[in-house]
Amino acid sequence: MSARTATASATNVSAHADSEVAVWDTGRIKWFDQTRRYGFIIADESGIEIFLPWTILQESNIPERLARINAPVRFRCDPPEAPGKRPKATHIVLINR
Repeated sequence: MSARTATASATNVSAHADSEVAVWDTGRIKWFDQTRRYGFIIADESGIEIFLPWTILQESNIPERLARINAPVRFRCDPPEAPGKRPKATHIVLINR
């Protein structure tokens, strides 16, 4: 996927993030490294990789040990900060299934 396509898709992923009624996207945790303290989410609809820093888990009161591979989540994200960068998660909620 090109950087332009990733940027456009990421913008669609978080298009409603600042609206009065927040739209949350769904996805799964691709992986999370507790030593490096970051990981990635794969968005269900677009397949885009979303950067997941440990600070977002902390702010969401989610223990790092619960950020398991394939754990279903709802999330909101910001568009990439620069060309070639991935969108960054701003909020995350684990989905209990």
